[in-house]
Amino acid sequence: MEYPRLLGVCALCLRTRELCDSHLVPKALYRVVRAADHRRHPDPVLLTSKVKRQTSFQATQYLLCAECEKRFDHDGEDWVMRHCYRGRGRFRLREMLQRTAPIHADEQNTIFNASAVAGMDIEKMVYFCVSVFWRASVRRWESSGQRYEGIRLGPKYQEEIRAYLLGDAWLPAECRGDAYSLCPTEAASHIQLSRHHPDRCESRAHASHSGAHLPTGVGSTTVSREARDLRRSL
Repeated sequence: MEYPRLLGVCALCLRTRELCDSHLVPKALYRVVRAADHRRHPDPVLLTSKVKRQTSFQATQYLLCAECEKRFDHDGEDWVMRHCYRGRGRFRLREMLQRTAPIHADEQNTIFNASAVAGMDIEKMVYFCVSVFWRASVRRWESSGQRYEGIRLGPKYQEEIRAYLLGDAWLPAECRGDAYSLCPTEAASHIQLSRHHPDRCESRAHASHSGAHLPTGVGSTTVSREARDLRRSL
């Protein structure tokens, strides 16, 4: 399918090229949500600091060239979309976890060593989380008439994460991502936009969709409260 394009500087490779109308949250996610939800109104729920409503709106702008769009697809998005909850009981990520012995389990949480889960592609999971986080940082985005400031990473992290996404550097040590798999009955179709916490010297993004919650952060306090609580219980 051909997308409308505009000549400009790609935010990732920094080359002047034809730009695609890029999505903040991958376009494939909307297709997955609608295919998995057979209600009369299958649009996802948009969560922001000011609004919670069901909408078909997709936040887009001219951001990446076609080559970098394909890089995002190949290096993370395709794998995550294939393994997230897709409706009718299909949830490959959860099935992989169910075949694996946990390292801890209690009434509220079951914790797995991701490197011990057969079929788990940790690199693609991390890449996907960071790519959405980075997209929220390089531009302001508009959703349902409300405009949002980009996450403020600062020049150091901004460049280091861009280099990682290009394949030219390792992920910064201060960048952290957590992954939570929900049971299918909790696989709510909603999107929560990113937010910045200047008082905690960090920036964090939360993407919740199709059975997975993927908080990502960078800065001096990037270990999430949920992760700290789980570690204390081990």
